[in-house]
Amino acid sequence: MALTRNMSLRKIKSFLENELKEQIFLEIAPILHIGQDTGGYFGVTRQVLCLVNFLGALYCGYSPEEKKENQDIGPSSKALEFIEDILGNIDPAYKSKEGKYLYEMYRHGLVHLYQPKTLKFKNGRLLKWMIYKGGREPHTEVFNIENKKYTIQNVKHLGIVGNPFKMGVIIWQYL
Repeated sequence: MALTRNMSLRKIKSFLENELKEQIFLEIAPILHIGQDTGGYFGVTRQVLCLVNFLGALYCGYSPEEKKENQDIGPSSKALEFIEDILGNIDPAYKSKEGKYLYEMYRHGLVHLYQPKTLKFKNGRLLKWMIYKGGREPHTEVFNIENKKYTIQNVKHLGIVGNPFKMGVIIWQYL
């Protein structure tokens, strides 16, 4: 079953409890490589953020104005609202600009470019992503960047830290 414009709450509930849950077990869990230090970074993120698009459409609904204008049922604005409102209750970092950056860099980057996007701001600074497997609390982490080891302070899930190349790096945690 797919998302439709006139989907009843009963059908939405059934989809979430049955099909979506099963999809996560069948399509996302195998990508995780549980117990391994590497692997699964982009596959899981792409899958999860595509699901966030769908859940944002369910969360925000489809207004009469959108129906009248025949607009897209799942625009980015709905996914961003879901990230801020729902995921933001789980982790406050999603309520900040980092939640928006996560979506822009990873959802749009991976789906449309098959790699995370680098964001360039008006002041010329770049924001890139680094993925690591580690704790959510701020700590010191050693990264291997271009075959050199760098120690970076205050690494945390969705945290922006400086890096040796003078560009902001947002940390996306992957466990």
